[in-house]
Amino acid sequence: NTLRSRKGSSKKVGRVSIIGLNVKADQGLSSRQSGLSVMAKVKNSGRRADLVFLCSSFRRCKHLRNELVSNPSNIGQALHFEALGRVGSIPVRFGFRSSANLPRLSCNRHRWIVFQRRVDGSLSFAQNWDSYVKGFGNPSSNYWMGLDRLSEMTKTGEKNGYALTSRCRLRIEVQSFRGGRYNAEFRMFQVLGPEQQYRLRVGLQVGRSELGNRFLHHNGKRFSTFDRDHDTSKHSCSRLFGYGGWWYGGCHWVNLNGAYTTDTKITNDPTYMSFYVHEKHVPMRRSLMKFRCY
Repeated sequence: NTLRSRKGSSKKVGRVSIIGLNVKADQGLSSRQSGLSVMAKVKNSGRRADLVFLCSSFRRCKHLRNELVSNPSNIGQALHFEALGRVGSIPVRFGFRSSANLPRLSCNRHRWIVFQRRVDGSLSFAQNWDSYVKGFGNPSSNYWMGLDRLSEMTKTGEKNGYALTSRCRLRIEVQSFRGGRYNAEFRMFQVLGPEQQYRLRVGLQVGRSELGNRFLHHNGKRFSTFDRDHDTSKHSCSRLFGYGGWWYGGCHWVNLNGAYTTDTKITNDPTYMSFYVHEKHVPMRRSLMKFRCY
């Protein structure tokens, strides 16, 4: 069994064969891909699977890919599962980095990492605190990455005892039931750690948009769920507005994890997955939140 680089070289990796390390980009709302990753096809005893190592930037992705090629013994230490030849989510470890067996994900210099996606109402986002911390759903459909991973991947380093400015960008894309599309993009995106209740931080908008103007109201807010209330309202915003987890203040202008509705007659209701536009809380059909770090 071998590990093959793009140049066709191969090295022994024990019983598991890792083939075809690759890189490509997410395409946005209509895409069925998500995650910044190094992808390799895995073959074991005639069975095949796709292995994905998640990483927080193109530079780290490239470094990881090179390390997999030059030090295949690390693969042998990391892979303690049998390739089952099916799409699923099988967590494994590579050093201190998480990885998973996911549907063919890969990355490039312009790679966006999707951490929230909603395409229909088949998965409820009325999840508790632990679920929002760990993540839930399927990256190819309705999905929440998880606050722990999101915080880790947007974490800044330190210099002389001071935190460095975040080099991550946040992009939000939503689509209404009437076909309206709205986008927003921010510099200096970061989600702080559990000691800060995963507080949201964003910097300046890239351009200006109505969605972006509304989302700025959530900057600096801590994350809340129906069973962990960290908002600034007297009442639980999560319980009032669809039981979803979000960076509520008191309460929201954007609520992309709210309840999902397919009733197109509803044109103004803050309970649902919505944002405030044209002086109404307009329900959204699809949403996508993603980031990339430089």
